[in-house]
Formats: sequence, C-alpha cells, structure tokens
Amino acid sequence: LKTLFFLLLFSAVTFAQENNVDKRVVYLWDVTYSMHGGRQSADASKIGTVTVAGSKEKIVGYDKKYDIYAPVLEALVQDIEARDARTEVVVIAFNDKVCKTWKRQATTDGKAYLISEIKNYKNMAQTKTSIYNALEAAKEELKGSKVSSVLKILTDGKDNMTYDQFIQTLEEWCEFAEDNNIVASYYFMLT
Repeated sequence: LKTLFFLLLFSAVTFAQENNVDKRVVYLWDVTYSMHGGRQSADASKIGTVTVAGSKEKIVGYDKKYDIYAPVLEALVQDIEARDARTEVVVIAFNDKVCKTWKRQATTDGKAYLISEIKNYKNMAQTKTSIYNALEAAKEELKGSKVSSVLKILTDGKDNMTYDQFIQTLEEWCEFAEDNNIVASYYFMLT
C-alpha cells in the first residue's frame, strides 16, 4: 500500500508540474563548424584555436570575424535565464541533423540543468547546415501544443536546400504554426 500511495503521489506531482506550464520557447541552435569561424578563410591552412566546453579546439580555415559561437551561446544562456518558471524551454542543437535535444521547465533547477548542458556541449563535426531537419524536430516538440509557443532559430547561415524546398518549408511552417498555437517564430541569421 505504501508503494502504491507513493506512486500515486508522484504521478499527481508530475501531472501538477505539467499543468504549471503556460508557454513554451523552442530554440534551434546551430552548432556547425562555421559558427566557430571554421572554413571561413580563403586560406584553408589558417588555423585558429577556440575554447568549446572548457577545452581548446583547433579550427581549420579560421576567420575570427565569423567566430560567433561564444557570443551566441551567451545570448542563449541569458534568454533562458530570463524565462519564468511557467515556461517550458526546449533547446535543439543541430548541424546537418539534430545532434541533441534538452527540455526542462524554467524553474531554478531546470534552467541550471539546461545552461550546464549547453555550456558543456561540444560538436566539432564539419557538416553542412540543415535548418529543415531542425524544424522537423521542433514540429515534434510543438505538435498539438495547448500552450502558446515561440520558436527561435539561431544560425549563421542558410539552409543547404534548394530555393524551392526552402519556400515549401516556409509555407508549410506557417500552416503548422497556426494549427499548433505558435504565436511567434524568429529566424536569427547571425553574422
């Protein structure tokens, strides 16, 4: 009986926490090599060193003016810190595929978890950018949403798809957003 009581109590607490969310923010965070300034220099032999998740990493074709990883990470952290406890935060790290997804309610513990995870995340793969794949993952997070949601795309580039595919994705996104309570979508092309 004690076990059953605690299982029911845990279920009630979990259910109550889910009902305490009245908005959602989903971040699509570009973690491609170019965000570190890699493969940006005309001189491919130019090597730079950056710190990622506390370790020094060599960047091929480095150009400092394109190295925006650290400031974008800091802006993402500040935006997460600004969220109130009734907000669910989803961070989807992507390059040519979805690399990692973190999701927590923006309580003190939830924000600390998210910030720790993204600050300690490292992906040095040299890939193309697929905003399309990241948007598909965001759709799964947002489908059937009962709360208002906001999507923020943080990237240094355009999607590696054809122009027609890009237009189709945008057209489909608008309909999806309308049907799933997405009140705003922001595409930040960071340069």
